[in-house]
Amino acid sequence: HEWPTQEVEQGAADRRALRSQYLALIHEIKDSKDDLATIDSDKFNRIINEVENLHQKVQKPREQIADAEALLDLANNLVSSVKSQSAHGVSPAEFVNALIKGFGNTCLENTQVSMKWKDIGFAVCST
Repeated sequence: HEWPTQEVEQGAADRRALRSQYLALIHEIKDSKDDLATIDSDKFNRIINEVENLHQKVQKPREQIADAEALLDLANNLVSSVKSQSAHGVSPAEFVNALIKGFGNTCLENTQVSMKWKDIGFAVCST
């Protein structure tokens, strides 16, 4: 009987760690489902980048399953969020707050907000 080599044991440990990272990511997706599709959240980009980084390490079928489950949970959360937003839409206050956050400048002397209309125009035209 041959005993597993240290390299084989390390590979198994790496795969277990990868599956554990996927499990943590799936929990994060479920916990932050409300934040994933909000206008001013970068959580979706951060999570999809993490999925991509983990995907680069996938080698075995069990890891492929974890990868697919993470993508499925992410897609399901986004679909339900889009359905919810389609029913309710983005409120005018959310829209204005997102505009101010993305394109606004606060003037210190009288605390008014000025808008960078040129940047807004370029952003709208480039989409």
